[in-house]
Amino acid sequence: MINVQNMTPEQFHAMKKRVQKDYVLKLEKEEKDVLLFQQIDALKREVELYNNILKEQTELIVDLDINERNIEIDTIIARHKWNNKKLKYNIVDKKQQSIFQFSIFTCELGENIGNEKSKTRPVIILSKNPFVSSIVIVAPITTTKVKNSIQINKHVKYGNVSGYIDLKHLRSVDKNRLSFRAIDRLLFDNEYSEDIGPIKPHIIKKFKELIV
Repeated sequence: MINVQNMTPEQFHAMKKRVQKDYVLKLEKEEKDVLLFQQIDALKREVELYNNILKEQTELIVDLDINERNIEIDTIIARHKWNNKKLKYNIVDKKQQSIFQFSIFTCELGENIGNEKSKTRPVIILSKNPFVSSIVIVAPITTTKVKNSIQINKHVKYGNVSGYIDLKHLRSVDKNRLSFRAIDRLLFDNEYSEDIGPIKPHIIKKFKELIV
């Protein structure tokens, strides 16, 4: 047992700091454990909800003809897989190795509605300071030329991505949807040859036109 009376003032204050630190760490651990159990319970309820929805959707397609039934089954399976992925992304805090405006990542866009861009595809980061927030603005890159798209074939650094930036489908996404590393980036202004001018001002101008 520690005899406080025999301690010097310096020893007493040092011991007091250690006790306070241990107490704070214990409180932080207890709070983290509580939050973790709350997250697990929430995820269990979400899984149960998704399973009920899946069951209801499966019952609804019984009366469809064989071709419609196959399409609906494929859609349900794809959405169910995506829901499972979303549960994983909710508890994994992914930190990108390096992220900046005009870098290109693969992104899990998920299973969406109608003509919205879905599945895993390359996207370009359009947020000016993407490292200060968990949410970034991105535009998908597609192989098909569409309205308000910009071709990037000659403007990427490593040639890992080709196609068109689809500014019609701008999205805000959590960075947990992005790959850990960028797969490419646009050229810096000083990397361009004389016969090809920088594309970034054109992207920014078109981006501003679409969001105003």
